Amino acid sequence: MADLVGYTRFCESSDLLAIRDIVRKIHKTTILTIKGWGGSIVNIMGDGIMAAFPEEDFDKPVWSAVSAGCLILDQIRKLKAKRKIKPSMHAGVDWGKVWMGRITGEPTPGSLTVLGQPVNRAARYQALARQNEIVLPWNSEVQKMLEEGDAFLPRMHCITKREKVRGIGKINLTHVSLG
Repeated sequence: MADLVGYTRFCESSDLLAIRDIVRKIHKTTILTIKGWGGSIVNIMGDGIMAAFPEEDFDKPVWSAVSAGCLILDQIRKLKAKRKIKPSMHAGVDWGKVWMGRITGEPTPGSLTVLGQPVNRAARYQALARQNEIVLPWNSEVQKMLEEGDAFLPRMHCITKREKVRGIGKINLTHVSLG
């Protein structure tokens, strides 16, 4: 689950066509990256995107979500440097069993629904993520995945700390950003 940081301020100071153009650039980049890492776009609403990385084993979908997220953060940072966009992005990642499908209506792009606790937890982690940051719960498998990571690891900066998460309590969360 990801959305733009500073989107409200951006909307208050920009005209609708500028907002549309920026959101279009960000969504195009984000969608291509998510699909490139094996993810599916579940829903797009305004500045937010929900994606799923379905897979049976733990490592691949979580690493794919974090890798896609890091690449998206990097691409958005490059667009900001070129002054093509103003907002930044942040995201929350979680995993577990979910139901994914269409509840009603005809299939349209981005009309999937995902139901389950991982969706709620990812939204809460996203709320704790700062600008240009991905937050996910820490466990030994996450630590191993990040230590053994591939292309982004040299630039990936991780901080794990105990934090209070609304509706969950205090847990260890890993904050991932690019250096």
